[in-house]
Amino acid sequence: MNRHPGATDPLACHKIALMTRAADPLGWALAKLGEAVAQIGRLQEISADSRTPERAKAIATARATLDSRLASAHAHLSNAASNLHRDADRLVTSASSIRRAPAPPSAEPNRPPAALPVRPTASRTLR
Repeated sequence: MNRHPGATDPLACHKIALMTRAADPLGWALAKLGEAVAQIGRLQEISADSRTPERAKAIATARATLDSRLASAHAHLSNAASNLHRDADRLVTSASSIRRAPAPPSAEPNRPPAALPVRPTASRTLR
């Protein structure tokens, strides 16, 4: 019985800490995506203006800014993804290293290897 009802196991605390670390790059990526959406609106406004050399220059500048915002969002998302993959690998390793009670001896010790149960492999799923 758990003496502290609010206490969680160390693996769950570790999962929370690792996922929380992903919040910063994800937040930056969302901010850059928001700026890109605003830039798309700006491009739409500029496109509605009459054709002038200034309009062409403004469109080129707005497109360059949009490209920059999208590239920055991509970089932040890639950073978050690589952090999450690395942390998932660490979680799988730490979950695999948790000692489990030894399995009781098989009732049929002379079964051929093909008939032995297959152990599930570790995955990156954070459940």
